[in-house]
Amino acid sequence: MTWIKPVSVVYGEYGLNTGFRIRIEMIKKLLKLTAGTSGDWLTFERLLKSKTINKEASGIIVRLPRTRSFGSLLKNCLSLRWGGAPVELRPHYELIIAHSFNSIFAANTFKKLVRAPVILDLHGLWVEEVVGWSGNRGIMPARLLGNIERAMLSHTDGIIYASHALEDFMVSRYPFLAEKPGMVLGCFVDPALFKFAPEARQRLRAEWGWEDCTVMVHAGITAPWVDTVGIRHFIDICGKFLPGVRFLFLSDASSSWREVLHGIADEDKMKIIPVEHKEMPVYLSAADIGLIARIDSPINRVASPTKVAEYLAVGLPVLMSEGIGDYGYLVDQFCLGATIPDFAELTGEKTSQLIKGAWAIDHSRISLWAKENLSFFNQGNNFRKLLEDVVQQ
Repeated sequence: MTWIKPVSVVYGEYGLNTGFRIRIEMIKKLLKLTAGTSGDWLTFERLLKSKTINKEASGIIVRLPRTRSFGSLLKNCLSLRWGGAPVELRPHYELIIAHSFNSIFAANTFKKLVRAPVILDLHGLWVEEVVGWSGNRGIMPARLLGNIERAMLSHTDGIIYASHALEDFMVSRYPFLAEKPGMVLGCFVDPALFKFAPEARQRLRAEWGWEDCTVMVHAGITAPWVDTVGIRHFIDICGKFLPGVRFLFLSDASSSWREVLHGIADEDKMKIIPVEHKEMPVYLSAADIGLIARIDSPINRVASPTKVAEYLAVGLPVLMSEGIGDYGYLVDQFCLGATIPDFAELTGEKTSQLIKGAWAIDHSRISLWAKENLSFFNQGNNFRKLLEDVVQQ
């Protein structure tokens, strides 16, 4: 399928959201693997003063400024529709990929200019996210947002779902989606990058004085979907009943974690370290158990947290909130850790049982399972088939 000429449209927090950036990079690698090129890119980015052009071996990247407002989205789409595509982009493509639901507005507009089919990478619930983000401001009623969502989805030609749970949810809401070509592509990892680093583990634990401790790691930012109340309770319970437990927080926004965890009695048993994503495997290797604590919400029930795959790839058993996308089922079904109904309700006895159970799991078995099941390279055939089905329909 090396003949295909794809163009990607990104309208989202590409430079500010690590999870979003990682998923885009994953799809970029899959495009190179299956289509022979990642193609050209049209991105709309905040914190950008003016249009910039980057020329790479695989294609051209056109970056345009935007703000977070709906008005900015509308303005950019109208400019694209009536002002035409940026002259640096080619006049014809075989495929457009929209890398988020907000991206589909610009992608569907671009579709009218180049007359190419659109594949949407869907990794969240747009209506619920907009309602949650707007809060009491009431930017748009949910019913109107639903009509917009339906219209945008009806004009897409294929869909990538971030989880089976998300696919089930969206097809039940919009049955016509079942007729469109699609595939499930979780937020997976590159096993060549995420693997256990034994020398780094020994060095870091010795440096911290944690050689004989049980180290729990939480990687990622604080956000509305994170159960910070449950995390604080979990730390308190461990402090009272399990004095050998230590907590490691890895984030590129470490200051926000300091605010969330301020005032906890056992602050000397915690480390908050700013870590870039490329350094994550090294620091994860120093831990014993990975944590994912999230609130119960429709968004989390269909989510595919990249961090779960990264924990498992390094060989860490996972203690995670119950009902998170497909991972809750996988963790329980394949004995990769345990799911927890509510972190804030944990007792000392139950916490001790969970940690002992996680310790008993063979870490090498976990990493092998992740390599076989969570490597995005294993999705090449399914991804190629989706591209072919959409382009040839």
